[in-house]
Amino acid sequence: MRHLSSLFSILISTSLVFIFWYQLGRPVNLKPEIAPDHKLQSVSYTPLIGSESPRNLEQGLVVPRERLESDFALLARRFNGIRTYATRGIEHLPATAARHGLKVMLGAWVNGNPQKTKEELERLTALARANPGVIQALVVGNETLLRGELTGGQLVAYLRQVKAAVPEIPVTYADVWAFWLKNPIVAEAVDFVTIHILPYWEDDAPSSATAMDEVKAIYSKIRTAFPGKSIAIGEIGWPSAGRMRQRALPSPVDQARFLRGFIAHAEQAQWSYNLIEAFDQPWKRTDEGIVGGYWGVFAADRADKGVFSGEVSNFPHWLWLFAASLALLLIALTLVTGARALKQRLVIGAWMVFGALLLVLAAERTAMTARNLGEWAVMIAVLISAGWVWVMGIYSLARGAVPPATYRAWRASWLDSTREVIHGRVRLGLTAYVLILAVGLVFEGRSRDLEHYALFLPAFWYAGAAIKKPAPGGILERLSGAVLSASAVFVLVNETPFNWQSDLWVLISALWGGTLVWEGRRVTLRPLYPYFALITGTWIAVSGVRYGLIESDALMNFCVGSNHGICVLRSVLGLLNHFHAFGWVSVVLSVVAAYKQTPVTLSAGFILAVVSLVLYQGHLGAIALVITGLSLAAAQDRSPRLCSVGYHP
Repeated sequence: MRHLSSLFSILISTSLVFIFWYQLGRPVNLKPEIAPDHKLQSVSYTPLIGSESPRNLEQGLVVPRERLESDFALLARRFNGIRTYATRGIEHLPATAARHGLKVMLGAWVNGNPQKTKEELERLTALARANPGVIQALVVGNETLLRGELTGGQLVAYLRQVKAAVPEIPVTYADVWAFWLKNPIVAEAVDFVTIHILPYWEDDAPSSATAMDEVKAIYSKIRTAFPGKSIAIGEIGWPSAGRMRQRALPSPVDQARFLRGFIAHAEQAQWSYNLIEAFDQPWKRTDEGIVGGYWGVFAADRADKGVFSGEVSNFPHWLWLFAASLALLLIALTLVTGARALKQRLVIGAWMVFGALLLVLAAERTAMTARNLGEWAVMIAVLISAGWVWVMGIYSLARGAVPPATYRAWRASWLDSTREVIHGRVRLGLTAYVLILAVGLVFEGRSRDLEHYALFLPAFWYAGAAIKKPAPGGILERLSGAVLSASAVFVLVNETPFNWQSDLWVLISALWGGTLVWEGRRVTLRPLYPYFALITGTWIAVSGVRYGLIESDALMNFCVGSNHGICVLRSVLGLLNHFHAFGWVSVVLSVVAAYKQTPVTLSAGFILAVVSLVLYQGHLGAIALVITGLSLAAAQDRSPRLCSVGYHP
């Protein structure tokens, strides 16, 4: 009877795992389909592969002709033309495109560096004169106004310069639609207005099913604002992977749904359009987050993503994922032996299935999102730690004992390898990681991933363990819990409840934070108030520098061609930001603060961490803030007077 019961449990668990992966991977048939022999108008093309970035072009990289030949042979089967963004390193591109019957919207990358812009425009005009039959338009600048690198007046001067040099080819500028409305003077200097409409990046991001309503409204608004100009959509698309924004979900299915619907409407309405983009570009993930690397209609390895026709699946390899989950489930069964009451078997079975699914789902997302060796190392460490919690959960449930997992384990000798100490250190490491994610989502949420499925396992396990027997906590727990709880509220409001990915993250951080607050409920954070005041004051001061100096439109206009001291300071800050100087210094100071744990080192660590967070270096700043904060809390727990600044109980 016992064997029949075990077999029945295995069958039920296997069925649940199969249903889960089948539902995620089930192919979807989307209408309308675009016939394989139907040529689309144009697509953005960046000739970079692997770890290459535009910086490589600036350093002298010349794109091999063989790569262009191969790419254009593929693109010519689906598109009539391509759009480029810069000229350096691709001087032979127009001639290669001509051999494949592709027209080119040739772009020039203009910015606040007058010398580089001058060289770029010289190459643009030279290529235009040398390839008159293939180049259908010149795009002088891309989202330069959006980045705040030039004024509308400066752009107009560059546009007129190019029009005078190559009068026979239409000249335009390309930017997000809202910046055309803010700078109507630019429209007077172009032959046609080129707008970018990217529903995913809108302030109120719609779903892929309703995004076309917004696209139509934006197009109508621009046509009304510039009645005497032709309108071209220079960028429009949808990402196939990355974090969700409000209702906008990046996925292969959503990408295909939006683009198929857009193309059908655009061609019926006779709109001029250019899709973004030809191939996934991994380098964009550095600045835009995971989502930046997945806007291509072809993958980075040039594989067809099935955007235009055929069935589409968000998890095309779901059978392999099912097999991996099943393997984990079978391994977990070896930890459960002997007869169990029905309730205990149900709880153990649910925990095993829950963990097997989440660990494989997290591993699949890691394979898609990890960009370098460092990120792989961190994510593998998180997966192993979450797996440890899962295994310890099965072990404990099967034996009716829950091992304590407190931060106090950091005090133990590193030679101590008891299960309790290991579990405590795993918890401390995971909590530090969750805190870094939480701080990053508050200060730099736009580019932060939300798919942290493996973290559900420790979040639920620690909460359950605290309900049964709360571990004694101190300032370390209370402070960590307060930060996570506040982050949960912020993310819920900022992302809106319509974003189910952020809702899941809110659940993780609320569970984790609430558990820590409960464990540290007997202590007060009053000794840390002076540091809270220091952090707040620094944040206010640095925000004033950011919005009053770096992002000030009036100051940018004033500094055009000026060597005034404040303009020099602005340039220096921009250079330091470019090299992430504040971020790296803040991390170094946080390590010093962790080692010294004195008021001076801790204060310096907090100040530089906040500077980094506010000045666009959120990831490094979050790491520095968490290291410094945990160091302060640990020191206070160990010796309340050691790091106090002006606190006398």
